[in-house]
Formats: sequence, C-alpha cells, structure tokens
Amino acid sequence: MRLRSFAVLPLFLVAAHRLHAQASSPADDAEKASRTQLKSDLRNLVVAQEAYYADHNAYADVIDNLKYKASAGSQVSLVATQNNAWAAVATDASRPGKSCVLYINLAEKYRPKTLQEKRLGTNNEEGAPICDGDAKPPL
Repeated sequence: MRLRSFAVLPLFLVAAHRLHAQASSPADDAEKASRTQLKSDLRNLVVAQEAYYADHNAYADVIDNLKYKASAGSQVSLVATQNNAWAAVATDASRPGKSCVLYINLAEKYRPKTLQEKRLGTNNEEGAPICDGDAKPPL
C-alpha cells in the first residue's frame, strides 16, 4: 500500500504544477514583464548616476545630464535630488496608476513610495527597485 502512495505522489505534483501554470494569464505575464523592465530601467539609472557621481562628486539633478535612456514605453523621472542623494519613479503606459520606485541616501521623509506603499504603509529597501504588484517580503 505504501508503494502505491509513492507512485501517485509524483503524478499529483505534476498535475498541481500544470494547474498553477495555467492559472497565469497573458495579462499577468504582461504585468510581470512590465515590472521587470521598469526595475531594469531603474537599475540602469543607478549605474548612470554612479558614473556621473564619479566625474562630478555629486548626483545629477536632471536625467538629461546622464548617459541614460529608459526603455521604450517607460517613463523614468528623478523626483528628489541632492548632492549625495536621489530618488526616481518609473512608470509604464501599459500599467496606469502603478509605479516602481528607487532611492539612494535619502531621508525617510523624501523617499518616494509606490501607490501600493501609500495604501499599505510599507517601505522599500535603499537601492532596490520596488513596484506595485511585488509580493511583500517575508518578515
């Protein structure tokens, strides 16, 4: 009897995996792809800002001063700038009302929050892009 249980377990796991894979809709996939692209854009902005800082001993206060271009469909804006600190927000026209944010060296009161964060009162980690729709990290 135990042998049969072990033979059925792999079949159950395969069936469960297939159901989970089918549960993901094309809209969910597009949402995840958009979040991934916005996070990539923000990480690329970090690289551009650090290169600018190396040359000028301050972060750029205008994106046009950087060797940076956001991907097609993305809008990236610097929303807080200081000599040694900055923050940016990234949006995608295909995800209205949602955003991704990132900050470097900013005091709490200047840190941008996504719409989801404003509702839930959560906070993101310095230097790590966070987007509406991201799963909350475990405590």
